Amino acid sequence: MSYKKHIAYSNIIAKEGLRKLNNLNLDKVLFLVDKKDKLIGSLTDGDLRRGLLSGLNLSDPVEKFAKNTPAHIDKSNYSVNDLVSLRKQFEIIPVLNDKNEIVDVINFRIQDSYLPVDAVLMAGGLGSRLKSLTKKTPKPLLKVGDKSSIQHNIDRLTKFGISNYYFCLNHMKEKIENHLNKIYGNKEYKGLNLNYIYEKFAMGTIGSVSQINEFKNEYVLITNADVITKIDYEKFFLDFKNKNADLSMITIPYSINVPYGVTSIETSDNSIVSLDEKPKYTHYCNAGIYLLKKSIISEIPNNEHYNATDLVKKLIKDKFKVISHPTHDYWMDIGSIEDYEQANKDIKNLSL
Repeated sequence: MSYKKHIAYSNIIAKEGLRKLNNLNLDKVLFLVDKKDKLIGSLTDGDLRRGLLSGLNLSDPVEKFAKNTPAHIDKSNYSVNDLVSLRKQFEIIPVLNDKNEIVDVINFRIQDSYLPVDAVLMAGGLGSRLKSLTKKTPKPLLKVGDKSSIQHNIDRLTKFGISNYYFCLNHMKEKIENHLNKIYGNKEYKGLNLNYIYEKFAMGTIGSVSQINEFKNEYVLITNADVITKIDYEKFFLDFKNKNADLSMITIPYSINVPYGVTSIETSDNSIVSLDEKPKYTHYCNAGIYLLKKSIISEIPNNEHYNATDLVKKLIKDKFKVISHPTHDYWMDIGSIEDYEQANKDIKNLSL
């Protein structure tokens, strides 16, 4: 959605303002700017009605009808917690730069949040466990329902206001790049910034991130491009911030049911000290999705094969704050034939 359709100059007449509002369908609010494109007010149908009832007419400038100082956020300095509060009061709010100019509009009817995060999608794997499915099609382009897995990821992240994307590519990189440019290169997705990183050799699950020279935001989300998920990225971000973590890992519960009685034994003489009948053990497994401070990227060695697990182990050893974010939200890695088929069954009942 182009945010510019919500912007109007404050000196247009009310009749023109009414026409612009009418063209907005459900999202009937205009943000008024002066001749220097600075935000000065907002205008709704209700503002026009109240103005007309008070004696104004349709030939008066819209600034006479408008509310002054509408709610907004500053792009370079805002809190996601404040955004959560604003969401309870407003459906649409503008995003301003340091010159008080509108650079975006958040529409909570169609997006869930506006996170100050860049996203890196790891999409260079061979997909060898998927056998014949990936002979001519790279794994991130395999369809789950009516969209490729990488497209599901982008669309999900975009709902949380993420607009800067970096794709780490290797196997069939041209196919992936052409696919993404075809879908996201039209005006409907004009606000998205797509960047492609090419591996010269297989660099592991995170090694190629070292090749990204500049991020737009202070926080970076790194995810495998072949997972299908309904993770709430806003909760993930707020948990990360509230705990002042350096890196947070999404973890998925995995339960093991033991069909026998399990004993605890004193090793010195084999005495049984406890007996647990048919216990259930729950482990939290790495989901391949990480949120980290931008500064942590420098801990990844340049031009080397390096896995995300290597980074996590290094950070733990060096006393960085590394946390788990357990989730029961839907998550599926389509890395095997069985899981790929299951994801295609699940997608029929999922609203991503």
